[in-house]
Formats: sequence, C-alpha cells, structure tokens
Amino acid sequence: MVAAKIGVTATDDGTRITTLIDTAEARIRAAVPAATVIYLEPDIHRPAADPAI
Repeated sequence: MVAAKIGVTATDDGTRITTLIDTAEARIRAAVPAATVIYLEPDIHRPAADPAI
C-alpha cells in the first residue's frame, strides 16, 4: 500500500489536480509494480507551515 499527499496550489482546478494525481499514480505503478493499493490525497501546499520542505 502507498499513501501520499499531493501538493497543489489554492488556484489549481479539478482538472489540474486530477492530472497531478493520475501522473503520480502512473509513476508509482511503473516504479513499484507490487503497489496495488494507492491512496493519493490532494493538499494545499503551505511552505511556511511545513518546515520539512
């Protein structure tokens, strides 16, 4: 199982967010074929709130 948050901006629309998630999922499946369950959640990217970035 893979679970991740996908950073999006406050101005990204649904089409853009869907494209980001679909692209990330395809890249995960290509890199890790055994990953059969993938949960990707969009989240507004807030650089000041995330000191790890």
